[in-house]
Amino acid sequence: MRMEARSRSTLAILVAVLAAVLGFLYHKYAPDPAVGVRVYFTDRHDREPVLLNSSTLRTFPTPHGDDKLCVIVAGYTEQAISSWSIPLAQALLRRGRAGVVLLVDYYHLTTISRPAMNNNIDIVAKTLAEFFSHLANDRDFSLSRVHVLCFSMAGRVMGSMPQHLSTPQKIGRITAMDPSTPWPGYHRHLGPDELLDDGDADEVVVLRSSVVSSSLPPLARDFVINGGLLQEGCYGWHWPQFLSNICSHYRAHWLVIEALLNDGSFPACSGGAEGGISECENPVYFMDEYVRPGKFFIKTAATPPYSLPIS
Repeated sequence: MRMEARSRSTLAILVAVLAAVLGFLYHKYAPDPAVGVRVYFTDRHDREPVLLNSSTLRTFPTPHGDDKLCVIVAGYTEQAISSWSIPLAQALLRRGRAGVVLLVDYYHLTTISRPAMNNNIDIVAKTLAEFFSHLANDRDFSLSRVHVLCFSMAGRVMGSMPQHLSTPQKIGRITAMDPSTPWPGYHRHLGPDELLDDGDADEVVVLRSSVVSSSLPPLARDFVINGGLLQEGCYGWHWPQFLSNICSHYRAHWLVIEALLNDGSFPACSGGAEGGISECENPVYFMDEYVRPGKFFIKTAATPPYSLPIS
């Protein structure tokens, strides 16, 4: 009896400690909707991004000359400063693909309620539309010089954003890294202005690396990586299956970073009627300044460097 009482006492203490730790972590990291959308600024590959507030967001220095403004929009539950967003921003700046990079997240609007998250996506889309409209209307900055790189749920944000613009201009380019689509059964009827499509920018390039993007209708510039569902190196020890899907999903932005840092990476071949490779004399590269329309297929390695030559 004494041993049993001692065991219960020890268990109670462990439960209390666990509850205290979880309470601390929740208080420290739980989303706070009052924070809303956060935007960070950087114009140097060797400088940490700085958080912009409501006033500095409207006065930050835009790129000079013909330099691009690149905007990286994070995915669901992610923060703007992450293990992949900083290397991506650094690669864009180091290779001269951007004069200024903004990193955007909506972590504090994250919720597990799907109807509420749908509404919050609209909030993020309207916030970005207001910002882009400000650039075009108040600062005479051509939106054709804007390149948005969006990951996962941010693809839904960019699908909704254009309908809220108060300018006839379009974003120059959207590169959608394994963009998601709305959850089945948890959204209202979606019109053509609420899904990412070719009308959302002058040029929309989509990379499909997992089941997350499999429901997105075909786009004019569509790149399917290793069949688009499961990436090399993401099976076997990744168990259960959803871990393989997560691994494949998060492969997309690492491919973009590698493509930026290494010219000629990921030569892509166009697909034939049966989805096979039909033409490779003039391969296409998804991070070229201009990408010709078509559906393209890419094979990669299981570990970095991921790019493989066309066999």
